[in-house]
Amino acid sequence: MESKISVTIGIPTYNRLHYLKEAVDSALAQNYPNIEILISQNPHRDRLIREEIAEYCQGIVSRHRRVRYELRPHNLGQTGNFQWLVANAHGDYIFLIGDDDHVAPNGIETLVSALGPDVVLAFGRRQILDADGRVQPRCVLPDDPDAEFFSGWPFTQYEVPLGRLADPELWAWRQAMGVETSLIRTEDFRRVGYRDLDMPDLEFFIFLAREGGRFVFVPEYVSEYRFHMDSSTSRGFNDFRTLFDDLEALPVRAEIEPYKRKLLEVIAFKAVSKSLLAGDLHNARRLLASEYYPAVRTGSKGLIMKLCAGLPQKIGTGTYNFLYAVKNGRGYRPAGV
Repeated sequence: MESKISVTIGIPTYNRLHYLKEAVDSALAQNYPNIEILISQNPHRDRLIREEIAEYCQGIVSRHRRVRYELRPHNLGQTGNFQWLVANAHGDYIFLIGDDDHVAPNGIETLVSALGPDVVLAFGRRQILDADGRVQPRCVLPDDPDAEFFSGWPFTQYEVPLGRLADPELWAWRQAMGVETSLIRTEDFRRVGYRDLDMPDLEFFIFLAREGGRFVFVPEYVSEYRFHMDSSTSRGFNDFRTLFDDLEALPVRAEIEPYKRKLLEVIAFKAVSKSLLAGDLHNARRLLASEYYPAVRTGSKGLIMKLCAGLPQKIGTGTYNFLYAVKNGRGYRPAGV
């Protein structure tokens, strides 16, 4: 074990104290000794929730010298909270988990043991948990077209070759690694950056891989990812327009293009829906005209989107929002609202 390598386990939190306690306990239970646990709390608008979480975190800090904690003076948003953790980590490497996730007891030790010269990222596998902490089968995502965003997740983790990857970018496009499965060299994380957009880790891994650094995969489970109705994965995202535009503009090799297309087809499908809900008919039409918009297998929802996008502004977006409300029992609310 290379205990001289220091690791920061970063945990952002906002309103889920019952899950946060489990996440912190899993970090404190690590076999690897040279770690710090850094908690960043976005302030909840409900004073009681905000103070309850703060009191718990302050108590943990008083009992464990390896824990650091800060309450943000204002809400940075989910991505901003992750960005703060990366900017303020003391470790040589950083491992980020949601406040509803767990680190496996030997997770950090397993990943550190895989490090070598010039390794910027070591990653393993993740188990999937339900809201009550029960381990789920490989895929627990709902049978819904919207779930198609996860075109590789979580299956790809069972296909990655062991050891150093010969083609990290290909596996980044295939969504093989997640931020909650990856030990990332802190200086590289800061340089590449975590942009304020939906699914920033997806873009981050692709950009990091394109730099040519070494990625290493270990087949062990290093974390437990919780999928539940209050998770960002379940609630959805505000829109995918920036993410789509960023990734569409990237030139890729021929062997990567099929995976780029598969991913962007799903992002484009999601982005058209979100654009119509947000009243942005111009962007919906732009995405529908993209070569990466899926030509087949969009089902009734895809047909409705195309029909609504072909109508005048108020009629098209109004009709789509009405149909959304009928299906979901409520009007559209952006994620986080």
